[in-house]
Amino acid sequence: MDFITKALTRNSNKNYKGLSNELLISGNLHKAGYTTKVLNDFNPSYDIKATKADKQYYIECKLDALVEHTNNFYFEYWNYTYNRPTGINNNDLETIYSHTYKIDGRYYHLIAKRKHFIKALKEVLKYEPTKVKIYNNTYYVKGKVTGDKAYIVDRNTFLKYFKGYNRQLKPSFRWN
Repeated sequence: MDFITKALTRNSNKNYKGLSNELLISGNLHKAGYTTKVLNDFNPSYDIKATKADKQYYIECKLDALVEHTNNFYFEYWNYTYNRPTGINNNDLETIYSHTYKIDGRYYHLIAKRKHFIKALKEVLKYEPTKVKIYNNTYYVKGKVTGDKAYIVDRNTFLKYFKGYNRQLKPSFRWN
C-alpha cells in the first residue's frame, strides 16, 4: 500500500478532512511557506485555502487515477460537487486548479490558473485533434446534475502545450 492509499484511511490536516491528493498538496504548500487548510467538498468555495503574507488562494483539486495505466489525462469540463462547478472550466478562469496524477509510483500535479488548462486543451484540439477524445456526457451524476463534456487527452501531448507547473509531490510533505 503506498502513502497516498494510507492517507485515505485517516483524518488529517488538523481538524479538517480531505482526500489524499488534497492532503498531499496541502502539505507540500505548507513546506513551501503557505498556511493551508483543506476545506473538504462541503464548502461553497474550493478544496484548499492557502495563505501567504496577505494573499489568499483557493485551489480546486482533482485526482486522476488512470494516467499511469492509460497515459492519458481525463479532464471533466464542468463537473459538479455539491452544486459547485469543479471541472477545469469555471465561472472564474483566474482561480487555481490542480490535477494530480501518478507515473512510475511517483505523484505529480499540474497546477495553474484554470485558463491555462483551457488554453492548452484548445491548442491540442487545434493542432493535434487526434490526441483528444471528447465525451459529451460523463459518468458523474449528482442528484439531477450530470457532468457534461469530458476530454481524454494524451499526457505528453497535453504537457507540450501546458504553460503551468508540472511538479512532483513529495510524500514526506503531507499532513500526518
